[in-house]
Parts: sequence; C-alpha cells; structure tokens
Amino acid sequence: EKATPIIAQYEGVPLAVSENPLLIEGNLPKGKLVIVEFPSKEAAESFYNDPEYQPLKKVRNTVSTSDAVIFEKGL
Repeated sequence: EKATPIIAQYEGVPLAVSENPLLIEGNLPKGKLVIVEFPSKEAAESFYNDPEYQPLKKVRNTVSTSDAVIFEKGL
C-alpha cells in the first residue's frame, strides 16, 4: 500500500490483486499476485526505478522473495 502513491504518479492502475491465485495449468510462484497496468512500458520502468520506490523494494526483498516482469499489452 505504500507503493500506491508512487504507482499513481506513473498512471499505474491495479488490475488484479490475489492472495491465492488459482493455478489451472503450468507453474506460478506461490503467494500474492499483483498486476498493474501502466500507460507504457517506459512508465512501468520509471515506476520500478523511481528513487522513492527503492527503499520499498529493499524492505520487500528482506521479508519475501518475488518475481517481477514488465510486458507490453497485446493480443
């Protein structure tokens, strides 16, 4: 929730948040899944590299393991 204002600065919109996503095929890391839509790949990268977000990433990395990916919208 502390990242929410930083996400908003880059026009990010949470599309999905699930504590226990239902895996129906393949592999998925266990735990919380969050999908955020940004207006562009550049905006997503800017959010991830924002100086205000860096301390939050450090805290997250000390208390959990996570995977992050940026991909472009398309069919």
